[in-house]
Amino acid sequence: MEDSAKLTKLSKTIYNEAERDAREMIDSALKQKNAAIEKEKANLDAEIKDYIRHESEKIKNDTINTVMFNSIENRRSLLAIREKYIVKVFNLAEEKLKKFKRSADYEPYLRGLYGKATEVLGKVEKIRVSAADLELMKRIAPDMTVEAVNEIKLGGLTAENGTHIVDYTFDKKLRAEAERFVSTSAFVIDN
Repeated sequence: MEDSAKLTKLSKTIYNEAERDAREMIDSALKQKNAAIEKEKANLDAEIKDYIRHESEKIKNDTINTVMFNSIENRRSLLAIREKYIVKVFNLAEEKLKKFKRSADYEPYLRGLYGKATEVLGKVEKIRVSAADLELMKRIAPDMTVEAVNEIKLGGLTAENGTHIVDYTFDKKLRAEAERFVSTSAFVIDN
């Protein structure tokens, strides 16, 4: 029996050592598994942070681009409205000039322009007017060379003395006013 007890004792010792080794192996495997899980968590956390940062940057850039595009579109829209307003204002001004040209006040006005041109140039050699004003100008300055030109549509005249030309046309005045208006007026865009 002694051998049997020794054998039992040896068996228990081997079993206990095997069990201890197995526990150590299991503990080591669990530690490795937990370390691998923690490492994977850290990798996933880093990937998620990178993804969030990347997507945030993308959203930020998209938002900036959208805001810039909308700002540009708003400016274009305002400029289009401004252009329509300018056209409307100067169409009204053109209509008033046409109405004035049909009035009894236009002939004395044209006569005054002729006098002004004579004062500025001295001797006037040629006068240019619109086709509609040709006969009226010939009555005002019967001894003068008067010709109709297509460039003058609204009224007034140009005069020359061979070296200098003066332009007293409504067309030029209206064009100059439109340019002055465009260059000095602005729509303010508040952001």
